Amino acid sequence: MGERIPDDAYEKILEYSIISAVDAIIVSNGKVLLGKRTQEPCKNQWWIPGGRQNKGEMPEEAVKRKVKEETGLDVQVERFVGVYDVLFDKTAFPNVKTGVHYVARVYVVKPVGNAEIRLNKTQKEYCWIDGIEEGLGDYVKRPLRESGVFS
Repeated sequence: MGERIPDDAYEKILEYSIISAVDAIIVSNGKVLLGKRTQEPCKNQWWIPGGRQNKGEMPEEAVKRKVKEETGLDVQVERFVGVYDVLFDKTAFPNVKTGVHYVARVYVVKPVGNAEIRLNKTQKEYCWIDGIEEGLGDYVKRPLRESGVFS
């Protein structure tokens, strides 16, 4: 499996390429876990956990890894929701002037075991929601709606 790309190289990649990513709709007891982002893109917004997929890593493994990194939770993949193109004007990398273009595969996942939530540096707080709230960004609302988790 590919290793994490060093930040200076990743900054150049962001300037010229589309990034393959995964995102997770974490469902437990009818609620979905969101994290408040600490960095761009979408700093200070509620978001579903996820991020870039490494070279050689299958999407289902990537989503488990990203959830573990960002929340401390082990999860099982329940089902695939869809593929979404996500464009951002801002990024955490100051030298990227063209914004960011992610192609994200979104999955519904469920926690396994009784792990405590431990956020990493990308998120400063978390909440559990039981419906699609007004203040959420369009990208977060769309996969939540299309997943049917609140139906």
